[in-house]
Amino acid sequence: MQVQSDGKARYESSGKISESDETDSFDYEFTISPTTRDKILELSAKAGYFQKDLDSHRKNLAFTEEDSQLQGRPAASGESTFNYSPNVAVQELTTLFQGLSVTLELGHRLE
Repeated sequence: MQVQSDGKARYESSGKISESDETDSFDYEFTISPTTRDKILELSAKAGYFQKDLDSHRKNLAFTEEDSQLQGRPAASGESTFNYSPNVAVQELTTLFQGLSVTLELGHRLE
């Protein structure tokens, strides 16, 4: 998911349908609410705009192939890929984006 400072957002998804080899891909452009946009910008700032390694690198965590990836604003460009982060702002952002993803995926399936 990409969210711009003006609230314009884009969600891209690609996944397998049940146990078949068939995939279901979709792109969705929308405008995120000002409250959610402001929360994303605030948490991104607290996370240092992802200009450092955010992964915990703990050995006793289950590894999933679905790492999270967050990118900062263009002026302070940064990107971080992680399996788990101890950074509270990153945890909140991950939860927020996962909630948005679930909502958009369910809406797509209903269509």
